[in-house]
Amino acid sequence: MRIVWYLERHNGITLSDAGIYRSLCRNGLNRVPRGTRARKALPSATTGRGRGITFRKGAKILIFNEKAGHKVRRFQSTAIDDATRVRPLKIFRRHTQADAIDFLDHVISTFRFRIRKIRTPFRRSL
Repeated sequence: MRIVWYLERHNGITLSDAGIYRSLCRNGLNRVPRGTRARKALPSATTGRGRGITFRKGAKILIFNEKAGHKVRRFQSTAIDDATRVRPLKIFRRHTQADAIDFLDHVISTFRFRIRKIRTPFRRSL
């Protein structure tokens, strides 16, 4: 499924997961090589459980007044690193799924370390 998501997100190619699996099997790439292990996450300075990012309140609504007197709405997305308390934020014109994906890309590029877990305001882990 990760390959399906990657191809669709970055290359605009839509394929089924079964088709990708069949092509991997055909080329002998359906198994992880022996002797490979998952990398260990760096321990957190505060919790000792590894790094995690927490999203506080999905998006905050900001209301500004233009020079002409019209009200303008913007949406602020914020994430907080549990260990360092670094808070990247970004302001968007709309509150859409594409903007949420753009914000996650911004968070990943801001933090130069491996992100192990993302917690949402609804207590779900990604």
